[in-house]
Amino acid sequence: RTGVMKEYPQYPNGTFGEAVPRAGNASGGGQPGWILKCKGWEHDPNAYIYFITQAPVWVKICNVIGREEWATDPEYATPTARLPRLKEIFAEIERWTMTKTKFEAMEIL
Repeated sequence: RTGVMKEYPQYPNGTFGEAVPRAGNASGGGQPGWILKCKGWEHDPNAYIYFITQAPVWVKICNVIGREEWATDPEYATPTARLPRLKEIFAEIERWTMTKTKFEAMEIL
């Protein structure tokens, strides 16, 4: 393993063959990103937001979603520590985005 695809949610448990796997809902880039449901997603096909958890704004994200403790918790405080927890992190962020329209979420963020 070269470690270059650690931002994929399949890593480290996924089997990567000779072809790059589909990223699914992940960005597959250097900044982990995910498409998340917003308020009204059940009846509005456009009620989604693309959310990236960049390191410079991590503390602000933690504060906005009500998980302030993640900002200093060693299991969440650094990008490297967050990689194996991306599904959990984005699930928690989505719990927050589902209480806001995409426009409300963008205004807050």
